[in-house]
Amino acid sequence: MKSINTEVVICGGGLSGLICSLALSNIGISSFCIDKSTNIKKKQIDTRSTAYLRPSKEFLENIGVWKHLSKNANPLKTLSIVNSSSGFPYNNIISETKFNAIEIFQNEFGWNINNNQTKKILLELVEKDKMINFEYDEIINIKEFDEKLTIYLKNKKQINTKLLIGADGRNSFIRKNYNINADIDSLDQKAITFLIKHEYMHTDISYEIYKTGGPFTTVPLKNDKVNTSAVVWVDNKNNIEKLLKLNKKEFNKEVNKRSVNKLGDISVISELEIFPVTTQIADKLVDHRMILIGEAAHALPPIGAQGLNLTIKDIKEIYDLCKKNPIGIGDGEMVSKFNIKRLIDIKIRSKSVNILNKLSESNQLVISKTRDFGLNFLAKVQPVKYLLMKFGLG
Repeated sequence: MKSINTEVVICGGGLSGLICSLALSNIGISSFCIDKSTNIKKKQIDTRSTAYLRPSKEFLENIGVWKHLSKNANPLKTLSIVNSSSGFPYNNIISETKFNAIEIFQNEFGWNINNNQTKKILLELVEKDKMINFEYDEIINIKEFDEKLTIYLKNKKQINTKLLIGADGRNSFIRKNYNINADIDSLDQKAITFLIKHEYMHTDISYEIYKTGGPFTTVPLKNDKVNTSAVVWVDNKNNIEKLLKLNKKEFNKEVNKRSVNKLGDISVISELEIFPVTTQIADKLVDHRMILIGEAAHALPPIGAQGLNLTIKDIKEIYDLCKKNPIGIGDGEMVSKFNIKRLIDIKIRSKSVNILNKLSESNQLVISKTRDFGLNFLAKVQPVKYLLMKFGLG
């Protein structure tokens, strides 16, 4: 059995694991990144995009990654929250509140990039990096010792490491291996994601259109030839199931209704992806020489661009702790500090997102009126609006 020594093992080769390995390499820490998806290099359907908020972009700049991603980035300068009528006419807007980055003295809130483009670039960077081993394999066993862990792979290799990072998604093998429970709030919602081309220019605006069931969100994408955006459509399960039974022409018609003509005539230009909408938070984020990040630690409804941005905060905390004390990588003090700091932030963000989601899904008249009142209040009271925008940026 071949034995390998590395400072950190990362389980999971998605965006979280790839960014984490590159961050550690930036401060001279070796890592072994393992992904069990043997087809990760093949072109996979991923209609999702990520809005990298300013703190995430600044961190990616610091570790030398952003310069490679920026060519695909479209700035997000305005977030427009629209409260729409649930009846005819379908483009009837009750209220609209715009949050402009210039109001908090910034040119943009963040930058949107398609996940497929990001993953392709990150994989290329990882493969060129001499501090990173990347392998398609599967962890089958973990043995604990005081000063190290020994990780056993399906291909008969064993890896000795100071720290194991679980970045293997919401069904995390690592989390289950350590018998860490996750508090799961299974909401009666699903999300459909897809790409669209549209008549009007998006002018760097993301629209969150509220009616009932959940928000219909358009995310501006960079494309020099045609106006394109990504869409995340959240609704209750029954409504989503009805939408999925429609043919392409019928579905396109429903998309145009739901968008309240904000982008003019719309055409769906990709396959549809469907995701459950859940809130899932691990009871703790660490164990002996082990840290959970990303959806292995926290999964939130797709509202307010908190998903990957929350994960990048996980990665930055690991980066800072390792940089401050490289000798103590994986020790009890390090993992304890990570758990305390990140769990507090994750729970605060989770509660905020869940409140917004509850307000968005309700079809009760009183909730709709409350949402309308809240938007009008924010539009008029600038200090509150300013604080909310700053909080949203993390």
